[in-house]
Amino acid sequence: MCLSLLRTMRPRDGVIDDIFQTRDGLYAPQLGFGRYLRGVNGCIGFTHTPTILEGYTCGMPGTNPPGGNDPRFHADSLDWYWTQIFRTRPDGSWVEDGEGGHYEPTRGRIYDLGGEANRVVLFPITDHPPLPCEAFEYSVWLSNNADATRVASPDAPDPMAWNPARLIRAYTQGWTRNPRARGVADRERPDLGAFLRDHSGGEAVADAVTTVWALPCGLSFRYVSIQAGNYGNPGPA
Repeated sequence: MCLSLLRTMRPRDGVIDDIFQTRDGLYAPQLGFGRYLRGVNGCIGFTHTPTILEGYTCGMPGTNPPGGNDPRFHADSLDWYWTQIFRTRPDGSWVEDGEGGHYEPTRGRIYDLGGEANRVVLFPITDHPPLPCEAFEYSVWLSNNADATRVASPDAPDPMAWNPARLIRAYTQGWTRNPRARGVADRERPDLGAFLRDHSGGEAVADAVTTVWALPCGLSFRYVSIQAGNYGNPGPA
């Protein structure tokens, strides 16, 4: 799964059957992304189409991607580089599929948005069925303290602790339907909207739901932690 982060304007809530776009008309390649700070237990790689992962490294010899093993090279832009987080317990042992519970944000991938924000957008890339479930197999945590070790209650948000984010919007067609899109390389195209919606050459990321997350009560934050394992938001609906 590829998770990219960026700041964005306040969107309308709900499910949108379209590609991602801000209310003021910007598309994903035109926005600035968070900077990777640190994280544990994962693998990194690159791909040229969203549903075919290649050149990845998860401890397998001979598969080093461009940029070596530096996650920042793969996590800081929307250009088919990706990072994947393993689900682990606090002692570092792996969590098996189907095991209940959620997992500490301190063991996720932590990003710096570069300033306070009130929304964060994630762009997962899924690589296997059932779809679109894999686009929700993670939890999102927000804070103004990247070194926080405490988790706040959903009923009592604390900007200096890690707070479970609330899913407020989902774009069912991801950020592009065009398999020729290359993220940052496309940001200066004058016909960007039409280009990203063009699927004459095949579908790109219709299986990867773009999601928008926020804290309740209009609180702002600067840091985001992405942890494998869903804490129940969204629920079955």
